[in-house]
Amino acid sequence: MKQVKSKKTTLSNRLSVAISTIVALVFCLAAIVNYRVVSQKAYQQLNTKTDEYLATLSHSLELPLWVLDNNLIQAIALSYLQNDLIVSIRITETDGQTEIFSRKKGSSGNLIQRTAPIIYQGKPLGKIYLSLSGRSLQQQLNDLLNFSLATTILTITALFFFTGLVLRYLLRQPLLALQNGISRLAAGNYSEELSVDVAELQPIAMAFTQMAHQIEEREQESQQIAEASWEAILILEQERLLHANEQFLEIFNFHIEQLTGTSTLPRIIAPNYHDEVKSKIASNDLAPFETVGMTADGQEFPIEIRSRLLDQKGKTLQMIAIRDLRERKHLEDLMIQSEKMISVGGLAAGMAHEINNPLAGILQNAQVINNRLKPDMNKNKQVAEKTGIDLTRLNAYMEERGIHNMLENIRSSGQRAARIVDNILSFSRKSESLLLPTDILALIDESIHLAESDYDLKKRFDFRKIEIIKETDPELPLVPCDPSQIQQVLLNLLKNGAHAMASANTKAPRFIIRSAKDNHWIRLEIEDNGPGMPEETRRRIFEPFFTTKKVGEGTGLGLSVSYFIITQTHHGELTVRSGPHGTLFTIHLPLTQKES
Repeated sequence: MKQVKSKKTTLSNRLSVAISTIVALVFCLAAIVNYRVVSQKAYQQLNTKTDEYLATLSHSLELPLWVLDNNLIQAIALSYLQNDLIVSIRITETDGQTEIFSRKKGSSGNLIQRTAPIIYQGKPLGKIYLSLSGRSLQQQLNDLLNFSLATTILTITALFFFTGLVLRYLLRQPLLALQNGISRLAAGNYSEELSVDVAELQPIAMAFTQMAHQIEEREQESQQIAEASWEAILILEQERLLHANEQFLEIFNFHIEQLTGTSTLPRIIAPNYHDEVKSKIASNDLAPFETVGMTADGQEFPIEIRSRLLDQKGKTLQMIAIRDLRERKHLEDLMIQSEKMISVGGLAAGMAHEINNPLAGILQNAQVINNRLKPDMNKNKQVAEKTGIDLTRLNAYMEERGIHNMLENIRSSGQRAARIVDNILSFSRKSESLLLPTDILALIDESIHLAESDYDLKKRFDFRKIEIIKETDPELPLVPCDPSQIQQVLLNLLKNGAHAMASANTKAPRFIIRSAKDNHWIRLEIEDNGPGMPEETRRRIFEPFFTTKKVGEGTGLGLSVSYFIITQTHHGELTVRSGPHGTLFTIHLPLTQKES
């Protein structure tokens, strides 16, 4: 592209123009102020003269008007018109319409007009109208203004010329000295100490000197910037580590001494992905890509890599930025979990409604069969006698063959299926619960009492033998919630924990129940000392119909319904953390609920 040369001006010329402009503005302002003051004073004097002329003329006309001497009136008026300032005189009777005398001369522009009555011995005789011209006064003011402008222009011209000469002399020498020093710095002489004998230019010289000293420190500053990045940044030369920031060492759990000068990629990339990562870095593709990293202790985790090749003094360097994706993957899992629960909820609702009808028929018919086999019902006796059947012997046969137990199993299985359908519907339909201010500590105590009273040998545990430790805040405020639903959640968590501890034969099973105020939330924690759960189970724990229990012991809906109650109905949070020494469920309930 062709460079266009621009016309340059010297600093002395710019300063001359600036000073001259300021002086011109001051002169103009002074001239304007002077003009306004003089003009105001002149017009005040003109108004005063007008009033004086009007008073003397009125007094001179009193006697002629009394005796109606028109000749004398005319003579007095004409004598006043000889004055250059007076341009018109009009004398009328008291009505202001009947003229006695009227005469006008010259231009009618820029007039000062006055009116006064003519009174003699307290009796009004007429009116006088007097007009004075400010034309001559205006001409004098214009001459004054022109003179001021001419003086200003001459002063500014002379000032511009002389200031230009003075400034050129004062600035040229120190600026040339400064320019020569900067040229030496640009040539690489960083030890140059710039110094000028002009105080205003000395800070500039010092700034250039300091800049030259800081050039050698730029590499260290770049390193500090890299250290401040929240991404892991490393620079390699043929896979050997030259530099790594603190974030890299923290993410991969290495010490810099462990990697310096070694082949780094095989130690931070999972073995199955090393060749692929090496190929993508060598291709200099700037697009980010996901792969699997590996910490110093061999733990694999998801990462995102961006890289580029740098040419530095003939050497090819690899600059790599690595982002830890563990948190993002965790959030993605939560989103997938929520979407999965929404879709399964819709499917479950349709299935529940379809199952309800035949299920009602099964339960009703099982009950009818049971009733129609009872020997003490009159209708049954009548039909049995009519058909020649002995109901007592028939019931004995059915008892012997276990048919009554089969009918009872049909009924109990149907009722269990009905409870499952009810849970499905409560999971899928939008809640219409009434949220009331509730004492959450009292609700916890009541839930523990209900869990202790729900003793069942088939469940192989006795809740009353589990130690309960409560670490609660007695000053907790009331929480807006549906007490029955929150109690259902607490019971689900307590029973699941009790079942897990019983299944693992946990010695000295224990629950720790905590409650505290956390800003605008109430936090509830239920922790057991059971066997915990694998990561895969923990990720799916809130999915509908997912259960680790044996067939017939669980439906897989308890925790999913609990999750729905907390997150959807109460706009709260339900999370789980598990390890080899127990599981911790955490509930967050807001202290203020949104309007539906």
